[in-house]
Amino acid sequence: MRISSTNSIKVNPIAPIGEKKMKQYWMKIEYQYPVDSDNPLWILTQGTFRNAQQVWQSYQYQAEAMNYKILEVKARD
Repeated sequence: MRISSTNSIKVNPIAPIGEKKMKQYWMKIEYQYPVDSDNPLWILTQGTFRNAQQVWQSYQYQAEAMNYKILEVKARD
């Protein structure tokens, strides 16, 4: 990572040797109340993560606040 002359941060997209590449993940969620859409449904994470465990940890509080349950997490191909 370096800071350019315009003060924006440049990140090297290649992971260091031995480090897993960051990926987006699909989450299968089920709302705990009636909704007008499919339930359960698959949504794509907004950020990138190293593994599925990080996804579960990152979204657990949002799931509680928005009253849904995360059923499954899988990496985006």
